[in-house]
Amino acid sequence: MLEKLLVMIIGYSFGCIQSAYAVGKIVGGIDIRNHGTSNAGASNVTTVLGWRYGLFVAIIDILKGFFAVLFINLLYPGNVDLKILAGSMVIIGHVFPVVLGFRGGKGCASFVGALLAINPVFGLLNIAMIIAITLTTNYIALGTITMYIVMFVVGLFYNLTADIIIVTFLLLIVILWKHKINISRIISGTEVGFRDNLNRNKLR
Repeated sequence: MLEKLLVMIIGYSFGCIQSAYAVGKIVGGIDIRNHGTSNAGASNVTTVLGWRYGLFVAIIDILKGFFAVLFINLLYPGNVDLKILAGSMVIIGHVFPVVLGFRGGKGCASFVGALLAINPVFGLLNIAMIIAITLTTNYIALGTITMYIVMFVVGLFYNLTADIIIVTFLLLIVILWKHKINISRIISGTEVGFRDNLNRNKLR
């Protein structure tokens, strides 16, 4: 129990590293959460400040998920449950950072980084899936949501402990809640598509 608590604290601390907020303040002198989609993440930074800064934020967020899991693997080699717990807590820290009043991002990039550290092949397959769904539907949100659903379903057949399965289920619920506006806009046809956003920011 103590080792799981330690892993949760470490993972959450990594998640609280808010690159989108920092870039917004340094580059634009703004709180990125008060602009665009009000989300402290790479996609909103791209929308508000341009794709170069959005790409930078995405890389940092991927790395924090990757290194959090890698660090836990160094402490507890080969323990898949603890690596998944660490990755989940990175996302929770990203979505609900205590340093920013629990108003963060949606955790997609950090989740990709965590998956790459947990299982590189599975992580790459999920990246390919996100790209394929995004290009097919024109909505990044659908690719992200599908990725979390796939992780949870795969976890059910991976012989994980019950508490880790519960954590991944709660994480899925959190992500669905964070994407509720996107889901509503997709249904109503008012969500800004990936290609539209890309065209809007290709020169920035």
